[in-house]
Amino acid sequence: MENLTLGKGRYGQEALQISTSSHKITDYTDLYISFEDMNFSSIQDETGNYKIEENNLFFTENSIVGNLAGLSRGKGSLLVLSGKKGSLFGELGLTGSFKIEFWLNPAVCASGENIFFWRSSRNVNQYSDYQIIEAIIMNGKIEWKFQNVFTDSYQKSYDIYLKSSSTIVPEKWARHSICYDDENGTLEYYIDGILEGIAYTTDTGNAYGQYLIPDLGTPAKIEICRSFVGSIDELLISREVDDVSQIADSGVYSVDGAYFESLPLDTNSNGSILNSVDSIMNVPEQTEVQIFVRASDNFYEWNDVFPKWTLIKNKKPESLVQGRYFQVAINLFTDGKGGKTPVITSLDINYSVQNPPYAPDKIFSQSGDSEITISWNQNNPNDKYGYLVYYGTKPGEYVGQGANQGDSPIDCGNKNSITITGLKNGRLYYFAVATYLKDYPDIIGPLSKEIYDRPLSEEGKNGRF
Repeated sequence: MENLTLGKGRYGQEALQISTSSHKITDYTDLYISFEDMNFSSIQDETGNYKIEENNLFFTENSIVGNLAGLSRGKGSLLVLSGKKGSLFGELGLTGSFKIEFWLNPAVCASGENIFFWRSSRNVNQYSDYQIIEAIIMNGKIEWKFQNVFTDSYQKSYDIYLKSSSTIVPEKWARHSICYDDENGTLEYYIDGILEGIAYTTDTGNAYGQYLIPDLGTPAKIEICRSFVGSIDELLISREVDDVSQIADSGVYSVDGAYFESLPLDTNSNGSILNSVDSIMNVPEQTEVQIFVRASDNFYEWNDVFPKWTLIKNKKPESLVQGRYFQVAINLFTDGKGGKTPVITSLDINYSVQNPPYAPDKIFSQSGDSEITISWNQNNPNDKYGYLVYYGTKPGEYVGQGANQGDSPIDCGNKNSITITGLKNGRLYYFAVATYLKDYPDIIGPLSKEIYDRPLSEEGKNGRF
């Protein structure tokens, strides 16, 4: 599977859908919490840079990325992190560029709800300079506070505030990104990739002042959702500021689409013919699903191009798909903005097996010197069928050996008679005939009625074998 994840389909069953555009951990990733613990047991920083000191969040399936998110139920329902040495909040000193990002789904948007909180202190000329970084909801908008975090070359600290220009909508997911770029000295706040606020980190507050730099004091804990009611997902801290504005166009789901390929499916019958592929799926407007099937009697020889894939259109294959083993491949595509995904709950592969041919209903024998001629009527009189003659020296045990034509069974092709030579005079032999499909020789029909006969020499007929 590529870019696929499990979601909920028809009747609440598990279903395939395109993965969401989750983060990929890089050398610049400082913290990443995806909340994707399918055992509902713990929350982890997947970079290993931060330790979970306290967790009072719950898991919820009402997520925006993946299957799970974190749920906060208000005061005391928080996540506490401490940075290890080498992490952004695990050491004192200059930070360089950084980004703090998360998906948020507020329940009520009450004033005073705190989403992100870090408090520390920095010693300047033997005095403690208290520092705070926090994101808080006030009057339906989110405000970011950087108190005494940015300093000038004389160690003087400045406060910087940013507030969203748009009102936060309850019970709606949005992606929040606060970005500091040390190359141009800007602190920017984005929601869903749209710029909500910008501050110049200078002593004048505009583009022409002296640059300020973030200088963190004593390592301190980060508190997430300390007094927030709602859900949070994809919590990220990065030392790289990418093009956040692309978020607005990329949508929730991966616009690269997704791909699924099944293992070979055994029908237990060579030459099985695909009739149709039925499915239960939801394909929203502008999204698409392509289904392909290929088949052969031996999947060990398969590669990327053989056997050829056949497109399923209106449930039917566009050309003949035939073989013992079927394989299914599926392409899934989002809409243009990656806002919608197809959801596939089930696929049913409907096929017909090759029915084994009938056995001859009449079989005859004629004995001779060290030989017996077996003949039969052809119930299947065309070139698609061949015949096998089984022989042995005990009733129902056709494991005979030593005939000039070979061991049992003897392949007679499309003929309806054979003279078996090299047999032992005086020995009683038992025979039966079966029909097979020439294109699929492993598909062999039932055995005919058993007959028996004994080869004799002319001398044997006069008293000697």
